[in-house]
Formats: sequence, structure tokens, C-alpha cells
Amino acid sequence: MSYIDCTERQIGKGQDMVIYRRNLIDKHGEQFDGLFLADGHGTNQIIDKLREFDKNNMINDIMCKDDPMTELIYRLKNM
Repeated sequence: MSYIDCTERQIGKGQDMVIYRRNLIDKHGEQFDGLFLADGHGTNQIIDKLREFDKNNMINDIMCKDDPMTELIYRLKNM
């Protein structure tokens, strides 16, 4: 069995983020692993929202969508 180790090195403002999920299931019942990386610049507004999504397990739901990026943008704009 292989493992992916995710590490993040915060430089400056602490706006970098790595989220890794194993064994997610998409709407077709297919199993997959998900990886989300964010390299923040500017203010913390977006990265704070992403951390909130992660804390509330919304990241898993976003990763399982057919188009995760579109879903992420939608939620960032509407929540």
C-alpha cells in the first residue's frame, strides 16, 4: 500500500493550505482520493472561507461533484 504525505510550509501570512481526502465516493459510486491545494496571496478572506468549508466537511462534498472547481466558486460567491 502506498501513502501520500502532505506537508505545508507556511511562509509569511499562513495562507497556504493542503487538504487530502482518501476513499471519497462520487455520484456514480466510484471511489477516489481528492487533493486540494491553495497558495494564498493578498488577504485571508478566501483562505478563511476554505478553512471553514473544511471544518464543516463541505470540502468533501465539493470534491465529490462532477466539476469541483465550479462548485467551489459557486459556494465562495454564495455563502
